[in-house]
Amino acid sequence: MTLTRMNARCFNQVLYEPDTNAITKTSSHEQKLREETMWYLELPEELRHYVPDIFSYSLQKPVNVSLAYIPSPTLASLFVEEKLNPDRWDRVFAGITGLLVDFSRFPGELRRTCLADMYIRKTFQRVSAFLARNEKARTFFKRGYYWLNGRLTLCPIKIFNEHRADFLQLLDDPKACIIHGDLCFSNMLYDPESETIKLVDPRGRFGKRGLYGDQRYDLAKIRHSLSGYEHLVRNLYSLKVTEKGLDLHIGLTEEQGRLRDQWDGLIRSLGYELPVIKKIEALLFLSMLPLHRESEERQLALYALGTRLMYEAFDHERGGAEG
Repeated sequence: MTLTRMNARCFNQVLYEPDTNAITKTSSHEQKLREETMWYLELPEELRHYVPDIFSYSLQKPVNVSLAYIPSPTLASLFVEEKLNPDRWDRVFAGITGLLVDFSRFPGELRRTCLADMYIRKTFQRVSAFLARNEKARTFFKRGYYWLNGRLTLCPIKIFNEHRADFLQLLDDPKACIIHGDLCFSNMLYDPESETIKLVDPRGRFGKRGLYGDQRYDLAKIRHSLSGYEHLVRNLYSLKVTEKGLDLHIGLTEEQGRLRDQWDGLIRSLGYELPVIKKIEALLFLSMLPLHRESEERQLALYALGTRLMYEAFDHERGGAEG
C-alpha cells in the first residue's frame, strides 16, 4: 500500500491512497474534524453532488474521514494563476450562485447568540490572541493608529469600536440556511471539463454544531478570496514593516479586480446588501490572524488588508491605501 502525504494545515494530516483513490484526513483538532465529518454525513441527499463520496469515517478517537479523491484544481489556484478566461469565470460564478440558491432551499433556525459568537466574540478573542503574540501589532494597538501604505489609519479594533452599532446590526437579519462555513476558493474544487464544483473542508459549526448558519458568511468568504487572501497565503505579496507602520502590496491584476467587481454584482442579484458583506469580510481577516502564527509577516499582511477592508466597508474618509 502506497500512501502520499498531501499539503495541509499544520494541525491536519492528509494522506492519499492510490489503490483506493481515497483521501484520509486526521487532525490534532479532533473536535473540529468530528464536526466537519458530521456536516458531510448530515448533508441532505439533494446536495450530495456538491461533495466527494465518503468511503469511511470514525467519530471516535482517532477521529478520521476518508473521501473520494477529486483530481481537480482548486478555484484558488485557477484564480491566482489566471488559468480561466472571463467566459469560463462567468460559468464558475453561475455554478457558485446556483449552489448558494440550492443551499438556501434548506432554511433553519439561528439564534442571536450564535451570530454574536461568530461576528463579535470570535473577532475579539482571536484579535486578542494575535496581539498577545505580535509585538509590532500590539504597539500599533496601544498607539491607536499606524501608517498603512503612506496613509494614517486607525487600528482595526478602534474602527470596530467606532462602528460597534453597525456591527451589532449583523445580528438582526441573517439568512439562516445550510452553509459550508469556509467557502473560500481553496475549499472549492473545479473540473473545467465537466464544469462541476466539489466542496471540501466544511466548518460544521456556526456558533453551535450543525449544518446551519448565516449565508452572508459564505458570501463574505468568497469575497475574501477575491480581495487577496489567496495571494497572501501563497506569499504573492510584498510587505515592508517600519517603525511607523506597514506598506503592503498585493499583485492583484486588473482582471482579478474585475472578478471581484463581478462577484459584488452577484451579491446584489442574490438579494444581499454589499456593505453588509464587506463588514463580515473585514471581520474574517481579523479573526483569522492567530491561525497563521507560523508566519508573523503573513499575519501582519492579513492585519494590513483587514484594516483596509474595514475602511472600505465604511467608506472611511481618512484613508486605507490600495493594496
